[in-house]
Amino acid sequence: MVCFLYKTIYWNNLKDHHGLFFKLEIGNYERKKILNTLEFAKILDRLAGLAVTDAAKLRARALMPQTDLEEVRSAINETLAMTNVLRVMGSLPIVNFQDVAPAIKRLKIGAELNANELGNILLVLRIATDVKRFLADHDELDLSALDQLQQELVIPEKLYKRLKDSLEADGTILDTASSALVQFGIALSGWKQALSRRWTAICTAPRVNI
Repeated sequence: MVCFLYKTIYWNNLKDHHGLFFKLEIGNYERKKILNTLEFAKILDRLAGLAVTDAAKLRARALMPQTDLEEVRSAINETLAMTNVLRVMGSLPIVNFQDVAPAIKRLKIGAELNANELGNILLVLRIATDVKRFLADHDELDLSALDQLQQELVIPEKLYKRLKDSLEADGTILDTASSALVQFGIALSGWKQALSRRWTAICTAPRVNI
C-alpha cells in the first residue's frame, strides 16, 4: 500500500511539457525544501505506522518520491491488485520478524546459527509460503501486476521442511529434530509413565501400623 502514496507524488520532480515528462534539474537544497513543504517526513511516519515488520517500517521511512513514470505506473498497478486481494480476503498472513540478512551473511562464511536465528528463518519461510498460497487462491482476480512478487517468493522446500521438523519459530527445539531426540523422547515418555505407575502404587498401598 505504501508505494501508492509515495510514488504518486512524483510530479514534484517532473514537469509536463508538450505531453512529455522530463526530470527537473534541482539541487539538494531545493529538493529538501520541497519535501519539507510537503511534510513528507510526516507522510512517511504514517506509512511506517501501517507496516507490520520492523524492517518494513525502516524501509517506509527511507522512501523518496519516484521520478520514473513507468515505475510509478507499475507501483500503482501493484497497489490496486493488492487492494483487490485485501478487499476479498482481508489482511495478509504477516507477522513481525527479524531481518535474516545478518544470519545469512554469517552462514556464507561458515558460521553456525543458534536456535533463535534458525527459528526466525523458519518464520520468514512460513510467512513467504502463506503469502504465496494466499495469492494463488485468487484466480478470479487479475493479479498480473503481482507476477514479479510471486516469482520472487521462491521457497527452498527441503530446508523449510527440515526446519519445521526441528524447531518452533521461537527457537524451541522439537523432539523430531533428530532420530536421537526421537528415541530420547520415547524413552522419556516411558520413564514418566513408569514413574507415575510406581507413585500410584506407593500412594494406594495399604498402610501398615507399627
